[in-house]
Amino acid sequence: MSAILKVNKVCKAYTDKNNRKQVLNNVSLEIEQNSIMGIVGPNGSGKTTLLKILSGLIAPDSGEVIFNDSESKTKVELLLEGARSFYWNLTGRENLDYFSTLFHISDSDQRIQDLVELLEMKDFINELSGNYSRGMQQKLSIAISLLELPDVLLLDEPTNGLDQDSIKKLISILNDLHKKYNLAILVVCHDLNFIKNFTKKVLFVRDGSIEKEIESHQIELYKKPVNLVLENYNQKKITTNSFRIPCEVTGKELRVSGDLYNLDFYKFMSSIDDEGLKIKEITFKEFDW
Repeated sequence: MSAILKVNKVCKAYTDKNNRKQVLNNVSLEIEQNSIMGIVGPNGSGKTTLLKILSGLIAPDSGEVIFNDSESKTKVELLLEGARSFYWNLTGRENLDYFSTLFHISDSDQRIQDLVELLEMKDFINELSGNYSRGMQQKLSIAISLLELPDVLLLDEPTNGLDQDSIKKLISILNDLHKKYNLAILVVCHDLNFIKNFTKKVLFVRDGSIEKEIESHQIELYKKPVNLVLENYNQKKITTNSFRIPCEVTGKELRVSGDLYNLDFYKFMSSIDDEGLKIKEITFKEFDW
């Protein structure tokens, strides 16, 4: 299968006052037509920066992004995690109409109808989008990104804020979109279960470099078990039932274990400061590549 997009030795650094941080270091990869690929790695490893470069949102310092050699220009759409990609004071339908006009889409009514049906948005498409749930917002954002029928869809943490049932539904929807529009999809996600169940290939990124490429069914071999001992646990303030990860309470200490890239563990780690918890001890097993 031919590559629709190639990345050749891309480098990117950010400078903050007197500090310079190398975010991407000689990254090379190929995205094949109609492929589904995942990218995983620690926070700050350069994953989102890579997506922004692929979409043209920012430019690399060196290296190149090469699109296919066909006469038609390769269209790339990016869905950033946490980004507000529509107008909250408009309904879902009004947003789709607005962006269709902005993109000069000639058959917009039929295109919108197809997307609304495929994404199962009929029940809320005429409601004010500012009142949408996280799952509804995700569907509307995906619909807007597909209005121009892109060749490549880039997704940044698409499962954030979604429960397990919604994640399963998202996988089903993305698979349907992939088949209907022959999309190549590249997705960055901390949820290894989502990566395993949705993608075909996985790239591991660390410190701005691609360290390994595997088939998605091999992902279980590369999970990263973590054990934490946390101090200042207040059972009256927070209950262990809300963590959704294995945990044990001993006095004011809380012992938890999980997979570093599991979504529930990731959410827990993001909340420990807010809950007043302090890390006393941390042990984990490194990837064995």
